[in-house]
Amino acid sequence: MNTATLTRRPRLIVPTAADNGPTAERIAKGDYEDTKAPKGKPTRRRAYTVQALHTKGDITSEAVEYAGRWVSDWNFARDGYTDGTAEPLPDGYVRGDVHTWFVSRGRASERLTRIREIIGDGAHERLLMMLGHGASFTEMAKVLIPELNISSATTRVSAQCATILNILPTTYRAAVKAQKDAWDRLQVAAK
Repeated sequence: MNTATLTRRPRLIVPTAADNGPTAERIAKGDYEDTKAPKGKPTRRRAYTVQALHTKGDITSEAVEYAGRWVSDWNFARDGYTDGTAEPLPDGYVRGDVHTWFVSRGRASERLTRIREIIGDGAHERLLMMLGHGASFTEMAKVLIPELNISSATTRVSAQCATILNILPTTYRAAVKAQKDAWDRLQVAAK
């Protein structure tokens, strides 16, 4: 009769992190803000300024949509990538090459420039900080209105951003129309 002997293997202990929150370096960036956790313990979280304004009812769903379009254009113009377009592709669409890719990037950049011309440099700076860099209202307030106390400055910046986002759909459509009109003029002149 054969008796099996049991051998004990050493227990594998997997170390776990005491805190899986963001690192000190990550928290130091401007897109993190202090929040109050349910138990009253202060925490830090990534700032979602557009969603915060939408949740409070300060901006419309259309403003949220066009903020996403602005971010998509900004990423595409600056870095050359996009998550796709919200607009359907035209009938007879033919996939392009490197040249049409760069022309598309230029058109995205042109739209952003036209939006900037319509809303002005100050509003564009706020859009860039909020949508492009993902800064929190608190961080924006520290940069834009340093002379005011942080609570009042944050409230003011939040209201400014809500106003800018609420006019963004109309502005974006005007920029697209101006871009299309300019393209049509070029097509007529080329004939």
